[in-house]
Amino acid sequence: MTVMPPLRFGLTMALLATLGLLVHAPAAAQPGFVGMPFSVDGADRTAALWIPAGYDRTQRWPLIVYLHGNGIQGDNQGRLTNKWLDSLFIARVLIRDPDAIPALVLIPRCPEGATWAPRSEWSDASAGRRLPRADAIAHIDAAVDEVLNQFPVDLDRIMLSGFSMGGHGSLRYGALRSNRFAGLAALAGAVAPAEARTLAETGLPLWVFQGAVDPVVPVERAREMTDILRSAGADPRYTEYADLGHQIVERAYADPAFLDWILSQRRSAR
Repeated sequence: MTVMPPLRFGLTMALLATLGLLVHAPAAAQPGFVGMPFSVDGADRTAALWIPAGYDRTQRWPLIVYLHGNGIQGDNQGRLTNKWLDSLFIARVLIRDPDAIPALVLIPRCPEGATWAPRSEWSDASAGRRLPRADAIAHIDAAVDEVLNQFPVDLDRIMLSGFSMGGHGSLRYGALRSNRFAGLAALAGAVAPAEARTLAETGLPLWVFQGAVDPVVPVERAREMTDILRSAGADPRYTEYADLGHQIVERAYADPAFLDWILSQRRSAR
């Protein structure tokens, strides 16, 4: 695997490009993104993987699986591009302070025309109709499996997170694969009552983040979902930003209390 030194672009970003076949990072590596190839049903895909500061293959590392939002689906075609990485709010957090999150961070890319996890229908609010949409659950499964095969991951400390479409997706995928994760953090994402009750039954530790003036995911949905989770026996944390709309990732991932929480979860403690 080739770990590229970060390249500066934009005002606050420094990110990599390039790659070939990736097998593993060096025993010690500079923080930055690498492209991680994996295969789904015979199709080659490339996910982004953040290598944290101080990475050492002799140690087991926590892993955060992050599902991105809508509008940037596609195919990385064997390489990562600055344009795609620059569209990821979490990448800005990682680059701004490489020491903030001492964990591997996996960011698969959802295929064009798909959503992250199964649902019966996709609501197109702007068009006032519901459209069927394929899911990309196999892509998440394959990307996570590849990381576990190639990197020294602490299996007790795998966390799931996502924003917007990825927030919805993390809640659904977490319910389907709850035995794999130590906890789940959903940002600007909510699910239907029945889906919330199913998630509550898993016992996954949950933290829900929401902007009070979000024009994409109404705050009422997040509040209702959180109430349903609690009534179904879950104990989710809920953070609502009174001054923020939809783009809340950078605020949430800059919160020391949240970072402490996401890094302290253990699957064995459930």
